Amino acid sequence: MKKCLFALVLGTALSVCVPAQTRIRGGASFDRTVYDFGDICVSDGPVSCNYVVTNSGTSPLNILSVVTSCGCTNVKWTRESIEPGKKGVISATYKNDEGPVPFDKTLTVYLSCAKEPVILRLRGISREKVLPLEERYTVLYGDLALKSDGFPRLNLNQGQQKSGEITVANLGAKSITVRFTDLSEGLSLRLDNNPIPAHQTARLIYTITAGNDRWGLCEYSAVPVVNDVRQRGFFITAATKEDFSGLSGEEKAAGPNPKFEDSVLAFKSRRTSGKVQLEFKMGNVGEKTLHIHKADVDNAAATVGTISDVPAGGQSSFTVTVDTGALTEGENRVMITLTTNSPLRPVVNLFVTGFIN
Repeated sequence: MKKCLFALVLGTALSVCVPAQTRIRGGASFDRTVYDFGDICVSDGPVSCNYVVTNSGTSPLNILSVVTSCGCTNVKWTRESIEPGKKGVISATYKNDEGPVPFDKTLTVYLSCAKEPVILRLRGISREKVLPLEERYTVLYGDLALKSDGFPRLNLNQGQQKSGEITVANLGAKSITVRFTDLSEGLSLRLDNNPIPAHQTARLIYTITAGNDRWGLCEYSAVPVVNDVRQRGFFITAATKEDFSGLSGEEKAAGPNPKFEDSVLAFKSRRTSGKVQLEFKMGNVGEKTLHIHKADVDNAAATVGTISDVPAGGQSSFTVTVDTGALTEGENRVMITLTTNSPLRPVVNLFVTGFIN
């Protein structure tokens, strides 16, 4: 690969914590589910990465199939059975022929040990030429720099462990050593290159284990300490739902099943601020009691009232209160995300819309 790929520093890792893998129910674990190439050049041509799967079960494991999201990505994988304790490899090559654009591709992996597929991602930004680090990494934690404040969100089943990664940079004139403190329970972090040499990059791998008391959208936090200087903290978001992968189709069908009279409610156009209240009516057409683990709202102007359990065949409702004075002028849309105990609808999205004059 040409020197344009100087941003990818893959030196020997010194972890700041014990590395963790993404565990899959049934006896498999991946060393990563996301591979970030960072910034590359169109002139670099195809770029490749590997995902290592370990058979952590007691029976032979087979990678049945790997389906790519588009023809721009080629994939190969271990075809023979993977014995307990042994490893297999999924190799992906992004052709890098789509021009200077960001890319985010998926690999859908079907394993013999799991009823649901595993989603792997490879992403990066292809450019005509690579910009200086200072122009690409603008969110500063001392000399440690990130491209943005946000981390890609992880989606997990309860009790599952999953990893993501971002590329970080050292903008300083000397190497930096980074450690992390004040980590939320369930979060671990490691750098694959630590200390990070001056004007070089490293991969920051974050791993979240979804505890039994976490539902829906949850924030995990940590504070980086750069060369023994404590920095401001950052947050990583993960969405956690109930794990139904061990249920048969018949068992899923026999569970609770929410049905809503309306999935979108609208309030009348308003010129003055105030609070409006809307009511979502829901029924349970399933065979077991419906429970809402958590209701998340994507706008602080809205709050959700108490949501009661709904017995099989029963009806219920709950309210959403919107402070219209906290909304912006024009069309507004608020999304309410319910995390449920329904195998058929573990996550339900509802919406409130309205116009502020």
